[in-house]
Amino acid sequence: MRTIQTNIYRYSELADEVRAIVREQHAAVFGFDAAEEYLDSLSALANHFGGCLVTRRGDWFSEDPAFAEFAMPDLESEDLAVRLAELGTFNLETKRWHGECKLTGFASDEAAIDGFRIAYAAGERNLERLMQAAFREWLKQGRAECAASYEDSAFSETSDANEWEYCEEGRMYRAPKEATP
Repeated sequence: MRTIQTNIYRYSELADEVRAIVREQHAAVFGFDAAEEYLDSLSALANHFGGCLVTRRGDWFSEDPAFAEFAMPDLESEDLAVRLAELGTFNLETKRWHGECKLTGFASDEAAIDGFRIAYAAGERNLERLMQAAFREWLKQGRAECAASYEDSAFSETSDANEWEYCEEGRMYRAPKEATP
């Protein structure tokens, strides 16, 4: 039998280049932790207007082109206005919502609603184009939130809160399970 001694570090104790590797590896394995909430919000917005999200492609971690396809009904202007008003109040100047999260209860609701509302305020009434505007704003805000969650300070907080520990090269350390009698 032999014994190996390993130094264990908190995220903040790792070298800068190792912290960057840890964040890259974590992103590759776990992705964007709010992705499901974002998708639920976009789907709920389409459903609210009587349609559905058919497909979506895009990457949270890059600025590569992305797209969404919706199946939306034809709504009369009055019905569109009523359904939009049901989504909550907004700032008259910015046209952004006040954070009521009326679709799913998650903040990602506002990301989708903001794009829709801004296009509507600019005069757009075609539901497909309104949903595409919602998608663009939703994607922009989602990518920003994803990037922010992997910034060094934010990731450090997450790592500390979860009591994650690392070996010197950045590999996550998992303490061996103790034998139970």
